[in-house]
Parts: sequence; C-alpha cells; structure tokens
Amino acid sequence: METMREYWEKHIRVRFNEPPNLILDTELIEFGSKALDKIDQLQAKLEQHRWILVSERLPKEKGYINVANAKLKIPQTWYWTNTNDEAQRLKAFMTHWQPIILPE
Repeated sequence: METMREYWEKHIRVRFNEPPNLILDTELIEFGSKALDKIDQLQAKLEQHRWILVSERLPKEKGYINVANAKLKIPQTWYWTNTNDEAQRLKAFMTHWQPIILPE
C-alpha cells in the first residue's frame, strides 16, 4: 500500500509543476510538503506510544511501563527491571505492554 507521501510525490506534485499556475502551484507544493512532514512526525509519536505485543518484543530499558492482559482488559503499571524472572512473569501473565513517555 502506498503511503501518503508516495501518493503526493507520484500524483499531485507532478501535476502542480506544469504551467500556467507556477507561483500558486509552488505554494501548494510547499504547503503539501509541510503537511506531510507534520503527518510523519505525528505518526512517529503515535508509534512510540502504541501497545506492543509481549510476543513481539520486551522492553529494553529499565523503568515504568503499562502492562495489560487482553482477557482482563485492565491496564496496570509495573516497574520493569529487565531481569529473566521479570521477563517470564510478563510473558506468563500479560499480553501487551506500553512505554510510559512523559511529555516534553
């Protein structure tokens, strides 16, 4: 599936580079490029905050994480120390985890 940026580059940007409205088209291209940059930034932030399957990967760094079990659907906060015992406990009881990222 084509990303929004790829669609912009292939279909819209090319069309705007043709005369007669070159000045207006340049403004639209700049606006579209800035909008796509902002979308990319927001998607990256969204990816940082997503729930991650325990089977996909475990947290790498020590610190607080949100954990959840898909059956119980009640999230909890754990302090992750990245030990083997803790990894086994996480795999045994929880299905998802999420990093806690404080606002900037």
